[in-house]
Amino acid sequence: MADFLDTRELADTYYRECALLARALTGARLAMVFDHLVREREADRPALGFGREGSTSAAVGRVHND
Repeated sequence: MADFLDTRELADTYYRECALLARALTGARLAMVFDHLVREREADRPALGFGREGSTSAAVGRVHND
């Protein structure tokens, strides 16, 4: 992917690649990718420190899906 904000490229390339990967990893005959969410941090907000020493913010401490 060159541009995750390009919805056409996402649907044409990334969805297909994700479905192929899911099938390869699980042995499934069919995998359907039907939705995505692109998150962007506001320009005036500080970068996440991911819990590193001296950082004022941290990311969620566990894997999640929303």
